[in-house]
Amino acid sequence: MDQNIIKQKRSPIWIIIAAVFVIIAGTAGGITIANYAGPAKKAARQLELARKYVSELNYEQAIIAYETAIKIDPKNADAYLELADLYLKTGDTDQARKVLDKAVKKVSKSDRDRINDKMAELPAQNQSDLAPEGTGQFNESDDTGDALPQNDEYRPYWSNADNEVHEYNENGYVIKTTAYLPDGSVDHYIIYDCDDYGKLLARTTYSGDGLIYSKEVYNAGGIVIRSENFGEDGSGYIIEYDDAGQLLKQTAYSGPGQVSEYYQYEFFENGSHSVASFHPDGLQKTYEVLDARGRSVVHIIYNDDGSEYIHWEYEYYDDGNEKIIMYENDRIIQIDEIDASGNLVNRTEYPGD
Repeated sequence: MDQNIIKQKRSPIWIIIAAVFVIIAGTAGGITIANYAGPAKKAARQLELARKYVSELNYEQAIIAYETAIKIDPKNADAYLELADLYLKTGDTDQARKVLDKAVKKVSKSDRDRINDKMAELPAQNQSDLAPEGTGQFNESDDTGDALPQNDEYRPYWSNADNEVHEYNENGYVIKTTAYLPDGSVDHYIIYDCDDYGKLLARTTYSGDGLIYSKEVYNAGGIVIRSENFGEDGSGYIIEYDDAGQLLKQTAYSGPGQVSEYYQYEFFENGSHSVASFHPDGLQKTYEVLDARGRSVVHIIYNDDGSEYIHWEYEYYDDGNEKIIMYENDRIIQIDEIDASGNLVNRTEYPGD
């Protein structure tokens, strides 16, 4: 996966995908809810999930989980530090710096030194950091591509290459980067589609065999409006955004042209948002509304025929307590009261007719 895709998909709206879903379990006596958690426990659970994704090299989902943890608990220093480390690992120093800049304003005084220590580890900003991403002016005295900064900005994190060669168009902008392995074979190459002024319109990364690993398409404002990421087996995803960079749709593929599921998103003026998931045939699987803090307000699960199976409504109180109301066929079947520590303090069940 091209590390630059990770950069473009860092929008906080991605918290939707990693939002905390209620786990349901079918039992002989009915349906019960498990895994209650208050804000601190929910954030801790997202951190555990993020670390799992990092161990699996699934950096895309790790970023989502870290950002979700921060949304739930804005003072969680570990979430900021680990997210910054992940961005540094993928070569995105600018985003790591932004994460730490935000952290130093949010964390407690006791954690501020940890944030400042991490800031001190970042390389100093220089003029090359401000150059348009994916482009570089031609240096007439050097036709080997050295006009581009030779750093991880142009080297996907999964690359084993030790040599890169850049090709330029007549206007002096990079149009192709080829990365070679020590034995001289091609590890991967990147095609840059730029306008006459060097503005990046699209970037596509290919394997040495010519398979597309990833692709990003940009609008006139430099915002990603479509990104693609696929493995050698054809599995992967396509993500679509509006011109403001807000997420519209994500489609997952299990193989070449084989849609496994897709998600659609909607954002509201009050800061809340919804996500709906669908089967490949278009029948709905789930629907969830989350408030501006990333907390579930409504969560619905559908049967395979598209009819509603069960749904929950959530109420949150200023003292940190919660109430979860479970419905089945528009009838309340259970109400749970949760304290600020995430403990179940009362459950009321309503037997059926």
